[in-house]
Amino acid sequence: MLLVVDAGNTNVVFAVHDGATWRGIWRIATEPQRTSDEYAVWLLTLLSFSGLKPAEIERTVIGTVVPAALYLVSDDAPANAVINAGAGGFERAYVTLTRGIHVAPEDMTVETVAARFAEISDRTGEVVPDTGAAQGAMALGGM
Repeated sequence: MLLVVDAGNTNVVFAVHDGATWRGIWRIATEPQRTSDEYAVWLLTLLSFSGLKPAEIERTVIGTVVPAALYLVSDDAPANAVINAGAGGFERAYVTLTRGIHVAPEDMTVETVAARFAEISDRTGEVVPDTGAAQGAMALGGM
């Protein structure tokens, strides 16, 4: 059987086709906070209610209004990539970190951030961390 997933901006539609007929069609609201586990529990429950078993699914087709999102979940996609997409345009987005400031524990206050915000925001020497570990090292003053 074929599992079809149509990931839209408003709804995600899951459907199962056995080669002759649709055995089930289900719709769930698109919620960015929903985890893959939540989708799995939801879909497995609906499959069970319809008398279908996951082992019967032989193929899957995924469609989306955002082809960049589909690419980013593929095996060929780079890790930690962000793509901006809209109105036919696609741009790679990078998260940069300024060199910022490092202060003593007693100076970790709202007032310090407010007083030194221009220094915190100075983009001179900003970096694109390769990993979460590199980002953490910057937070600890290691880069």
